[in-house]
Amino acid sequence: KTSRKPLKLTHVGETLLHQLKHCSSAETLFIMVIIMDSTPHTHRSLVDNHLSLSDTDTLLLRISAASMDQHTGLTSTHYIEPLLDLLAEQGFSKAEILDGSGCTEQSLKQPKQFINLVQLDRITSNAKQLSHDSYLGLQLGGRLNVSAHGALGTAVLTAENPWQSVQVAIKYFSLTTSLVSVKLIKKGNRATIELSAASNLSTDMEGFTIQTLLGSIDVMISFLVGDSSKAHYLHLKYPKNVAFQRYTKRDISQIHFNQAHNFIDFPVSALQKPLPLADSAAHQRALLDCDEEIKQLAKLNSFSGQIYQQLMLCKIAIPDIEEVSAGLSMSSRTLRRRLKEENSNYRDLVSQVRIHKAKKLLSEDNLSVTEVAYELSYTDSANFSRAFKRATGATPTEFLTHHNNEK
Repeated sequence: KTSRKPLKLTHVGETLLHQLKHCSSAETLFIMVIIMDSTPHTHRSLVDNHLSLSDTDTLLLRISAASMDQHTGLTSTHYIEPLLDLLAEQGFSKAEILDGSGCTEQSLKQPKQFINLVQLDRITSNAKQLSHDSYLGLQLGGRLNVSAHGALGTAVLTAENPWQSVQVAIKYFSLTTSLVSVKLIKKGNRATIELSAASNLSTDMEGFTIQTLLGSIDVMISFLVGDSSKAHYLHLKYPKNVAFQRYTKRDISQIHFNQAHNFIDFPVSALQKPLPLADSAAHQRALLDCDEEIKQLAKLNSFSGQIYQQLMLCKIAIPDIEEVSAGLSMSSRTLRRRLKEENSNYRDLVSQVRIHKAKKLLSEDNLSVTEVAYELSYTDSANFSRAFKRATGATPTEFLTHHNNEK
């Protein structure tokens, strides 16, 4: 309403209009929304990435949690390995933590993979039952420094200033998880980053997810603003617990408990200082990588992408279509129909997963062609070799020779 520049909103849907109607006048001075739901292609940035904080008195940036069912709500597997390491230090095996999730250590190490809500819930439930620790999320978040977030972390580190870093982190927030909504609000000389979990999360899952993200954002803010970090505070919905102090480097006086929302607040002036690692060229390359990952995530959010992801995270034995459809509480006929709507089919998805797994078994696990054929349930090695060449243009032996020559 009072922005110095005209605000142009394009492709504004009913979701945004609904949000605007329910915002107070103090919060509608400027809004950036990236709308996400269960359908792909819904990332729509409505502001310039280099907007100055001085343009408005109150600023709200928001990215909404995805509309999801139990088999979506994707979270990057990139963050599961640190959790396994954390629990391993306490004497628990990784197999115990992953039990019943359909995930293996090997599948979690595959790049750019995601797990769904059911799988994450099982992993975190196992972790909590084993450790009896209510602050695992906070401990995990404290280990996730900026560089731990891959291309997104690189984009944050190489931005011009912390304000640009925060915008990038929010714009690409879905690369971490779609279970949480995040927004940035500027009020006076303070700014807040507020997190809220999707409505269908269990209490334990909500606590773990919010703790992890707040812990990681806390580390990020501390790194980006340096000495100014002493002036930023952590606000939690949880009751005060002295044990909390053991899991954070900040003084307990900088943590406010029993709050209405979970958020971090900090001085706006801290966002204006140039970053020591600012590098325009590296920043642009990192943004391109993030854009590519967003495209891949959009594919995974399609129904065929979700099925593919489920098959990728299975152990070696790939379930048949009846098992998969039963797990999704639908008939195999419905599953086939939904795949056909996306010009896909179950047989092709299984073939793609088999070839992906075959490449790994050949190149990383050093299995023979015959052993790989057996592991992936081909009738014989000849049948496997024909399928592999049809998909890749090379026989398994030729692929392995080429791979070894590139080392």
